Amino acid sequence: MKKTIYIITVLFFFSGLASAQSLTESLGTVKTHFKFYSDTTPLNVSEQFIIKRAGSYSVTAQDLGMAAGYDSYHLEFATQTALKTTDIYKHNKVSEYNVRFYDANNNLLGTFMFEPEHAQKISNTNKKGSEAFYSLDLFKLPLSILDRTVKINILEYRK
Repeated sequence: MKKTIYIITVLFFFSGLASAQSLTESLGTVKTHFKFYSDTTPLNVSEQFIIKRAGSYSVTAQDLGMAAGYDSYHLEFATQTALKTTDIYKHNKVSEYNVRFYDANNNLLGTFMFEPEHAQKISNTNKKGSEAFYSLDLFKLPLSILDRTVKINILEYRK
């Protein structure tokens, strides 16, 4: 009897470990397998996925205002490799991301510029070489391009 209880306890323990999910998996992410580059440098991405998130926008004109919310998919990834950056103006306060999508034959499928409100970067700016986390809002991007995308090349433009 003790042996049976022991076996059942061990089985429950290991079945719980097998079904353990990360936070992002629990939120319903879809893992992706893109090859990321910045110019000619491989980004060595440690994590990448697409997740559905909420977004909002507002418009004001004179004394009138309007706000709305929407659902959008975000491509998120993490890397310790720095993106190639181009300084457009001397202020260097706002970043846009120029993203090029390539198919399996390395043919350019399209280029998309992610404006500052649709691209976020979080990193530890006090530590050189720390991992950076990116989130690109795919709100205006035709998602069908991702079905044929194998390689993504991303450049940062600082204004």
